[in-house]
Amino acid sequence: MGSSRGMRRSSLVVSVLVCQWRWAASEGEPVVQIPNSDLQLAVDAPNGYCMKITGPFQDKPLVSAAAERLGAWSHEQILCLADADLPEASFQVSPNPKPTAGDHSDFGFGPSVAVNLRPRISTSALWPLQANTPTLGVSFKDQAARVVALQATLEGKLVLEMPMVAARFRHQWAIDVQAMNDTTSCQAEGVVGASRIACRFVDDVPVQLVVFCGPCALRNARMQITGGGVAKTEFVHSGSRYHETSEPWIGLSSSGEAQWVVVVRDSIDGQDKVHEFVVAAVKGQDEVQWKESSSQRYTRLIGTVLLQATFFAAVALLFIPVSTAARPAVCAAALAVPYLAQLAAQQDSPILLKSAFSSWPFSDAADAWHLLLEVLVGMLGVIVLHGYAAMLFLRENGPGSAEMMPHSLSFGSWELRAVGYVALPLASASARIAFNGFSSGRLFHLFCGSLGLAILLGLVALPWKVLRTLRDWFQEGRVICLQHHSDGRTQYVDRVCDQLSAIPVVRRSRILGSWTEAGSWQSSPAVAMIQEVEHHGTCKERGGDHWDRHWSAGPWQPLLPHQSSTGSEMRSYTPVSEGLRHRPVSVDSAEPLIKSGWRSPKVAAPPSALLRAHPVSVTTRFCFAQRRGFAGVCGLPWLDAAVPAADLPAIESAVPQMNLRVQARQLSGPFTSGALSACFDAANRKPWWWSYDFFLKVMAGCLVALAPETSIERHVLRIAWLAFMTLKAMGVTYTWPHAHWTENLVAISAAWVLPGGTAFYLYGNELMEHREKAVLALLTLAYLPTVLALVVCLYSLKITKDQDLPEHVIGWGKLSGNRLGYERLSLDEDDSPGNVNPEAVDIHLADAVLVASEGSKVPRIRLPCEVKLPLRPMHLWMKGAIAVSSSLTDRQPQVAVPAELLLGRLTGAENPWATVLTPEGGLLLYRDQETNGGLKWQEVLRHFLRGQNALLREAERVLQEEKESLTALEILE
Repeated sequence: MGSSRGMRRSSLVVSVLVCQWRWAASEGEPVVQIPNSDLQLAVDAPNGYCMKITGPFQDKPLVSAAAERLGAWSHEQILCLADADLPEASFQVSPNPKPTAGDHSDFGFGPSVAVNLRPRISTSALWPLQANTPTLGVSFKDQAARVVALQATLEGKLVLEMPMVAARFRHQWAIDVQAMNDTTSCQAEGVVGASRIACRFVDDVPVQLVVFCGPCALRNARMQITGGGVAKTEFVHSGSRYHETSEPWIGLSSSGEAQWVVVVRDSIDGQDKVHEFVVAAVKGQDEVQWKESSSQRYTRLIGTVLLQATFFAAVALLFIPVSTAARPAVCAAALAVPYLAQLAAQQDSPILLKSAFSSWPFSDAADAWHLLLEVLVGMLGVIVLHGYAAMLFLRENGPGSAEMMPHSLSFGSWELRAVGYVALPLASASARIAFNGFSSGRLFHLFCGSLGLAILLGLVALPWKVLRTLRDWFQEGRVICLQHHSDGRTQYVDRVCDQLSAIPVVRRSRILGSWTEAGSWQSSPAVAMIQEVEHHGTCKERGGDHWDRHWSAGPWQPLLPHQSSTGSEMRSYTPVSEGLRHRPVSVDSAEPLIKSGWRSPKVAAPPSALLRAHPVSVTTRFCFAQRRGFAGVCGLPWLDAAVPAADLPAIESAVPQMNLRVQARQLSGPFTSGALSACFDAANRKPWWWSYDFFLKVMAGCLVALAPETSIERHVLRIAWLAFMTLKAMGVTYTWPHAHWTENLVAISAAWVLPGGTAFYLYGNELMEHREKAVLALLTLAYLPTVLALVVCLYSLKITKDQDLPEHVIGWGKLSGNRLGYERLSLDEDDSPGNVNPEAVDIHLADAVLVASEGSKVPRIRLPCEVKLPLRPMHLWMKGAIAVSSSLTDRQPQVAVPAELLLGRLTGAENPWATVLTPEGGLLLYRDQETNGGLKWQEVLRHFLRGQNALLREAERVLQEEKESLTALEILE
């Protein structure tokens, strides 16, 4: 170890000497024995405690000649530490044993004994002391310690003179520092509450400092010194050399400028309190380049790691299909972290708050214009991405697709969501610009202030305008709140819908529990434009025109022209048609739009539970290219098929307007999915939450821009600011804005960051023992939404591929009483149970190969399907000149189905007898000659396989062998 110390020595030499000290026996007070006498002196401090201890330096201390002659700071002496930051120190001396009644003498120390105090060791002035009486106060003179001398005379002769050091702890800190050189002064410097002590020296002389430790003298505390190159006793931990002691003082020596990190670990009731300080010896009045303490490095490391995680989450959310699940978390993080970053950017913010959040974007509080520019560049990036997404849609879908663009690409939808994420820094920058501009009398500054005020007023007016628009939509019946009878979930949807989204995917996870089953996880991109369908259900709750009114999930019917009604049982309702979108609708808010006694006409029950799960019939107008998920289902009495969204454009070339059966939650319109779609996220319980959250961010941004200094003495202002933030957090907690408890957790944690960060900003400089824990608590609350958003990103990597049909399409599975979701399915708008006892039949999984009409050239499209007839799969091929056949067992069978029959307006009630599929086409064969177009099935088959006699003979033989099941014959090349 000695060789290691030799390698580390340089021009900056630090010597640390700690001498053992011991307590005296008399009630914990230092006892001084008077030579040639049986009398002892017990020394105490009325406002502190004293002990007898050797000096902190091994070598000769650099002190005045008077202190050197006295032996101060080196030999055995008395150290008295004050309990508080006092301007003066006083002492009390008591004789032991106490003199008898006749031996008190004039001052109570007994005959021939006198005790004096020399308050200035550089002079001979003495203060006679009286036993058991506190002395006059000895001024510290803006220093951490003073040296005095205790004298005792016996029969007029000086027999004892001992140095006494009195020390105090300024700023109520756990340590204080005193310089040996009279020209060096040690004072707290830098940011208020940063725990930094700078000792400035003038002459080029070696620097000697004494660090006093208050908790070390009273409790089980220890002091650790790191930095400057440690000499004498040292330890090595994690590559750093340090010195650790439990003594109440320690001496530091340096040949020039140096810095030390002093850590005091105070153990009380088994819990450690950590106090960290940085002590610097610097020449002149130059600015100190302060080292970071371990707590600062720790919080900065955590803040940087979480910042990188936030960046990763933000980028990943742009490309994952379940980004909607992370919207509540991102929205909450946009409130908590920018607020703390703005507080950390204040000049007198606590140092730990700075280290944790100073690297966060949008935290430049010094230059409001720079902050405003950052926000505007971010918004411009969103606009560019929005335009790029629209261009990609137009390129993928070809000419004429501009008028059929998905409502999610409407101008304003992306921008409204993005401005909600940057509302706080934008409001903060605008408030600073307005305040600074109107504080100056110059014309240009007034113009800048007016610009900032205009932006601020626009931010305040935006949520109010959005809220008014939403209220108008609900009053006019343009938007309604549906309650799905299958799971009780509510959904806000247009009264008249003209677009179809993919079937929402229900995610399931053992780790994330029911969170992945919440509506926010059910990503559902728009897949097609449809003929407008109108909601004809009933209102389930009376009372006002508010959005709390729930409506039944159906029925939905094609939009019909408006016809006036003279009946008294049904009111006239004007649908939201194309013309209606340009003129308001007046609806009496005292009654439901359709009286509760009205019932829709009964619709014939669909042929299977799969179609019961998708009770809305729609007709497509224009199908979007390259969309994931399933668009809906279609079916015949003997077959159910699921339609992938990616195959819609290809099917559209064969069936221009296809008929699908979909769920009500797949329907969307220009109001709920357009420019104000941010208000109708599935994670939110009410549409007004976006406006409330936006206004909350604007108010928080304005307040943090006008934040008072931490040293302000107007406690009323502090309490008012803190109380206002607390009321905001309580409002969010009471509102319970989201549908799932996990999403509410992130919103509530972000809201409580406001009062928590405000309290730490105002009082963090005074919380010496708990400030690191407070910062960690703030980091936890602020970054909890970001961590959960990151969880969404990581979990989405597992679920990007399409899942099995039973997990993807509700109602898909084996037709039985236990069929997925079947027992809860109903077609009636009053939630009455439907027929839940289907006929027990065998189900066979197959691929339905769509067959186009003659002359149509479309790619072969396969739809996953369930055949509800006994199925006999066979395949047929040529082996040389001979046709052979065999049962199909190596892969899933394929069934030829005419596209117009399955997806068009044609009807086919009779079950087929066989299907024949070739690489070029296919057909259905029926037993009934009339269903076969007036021809026997043999004649139809000969016409279909004309010129292929060997295949025809073998196909007829295979088909004649089976009469009880559906034969799926596939002819291979």
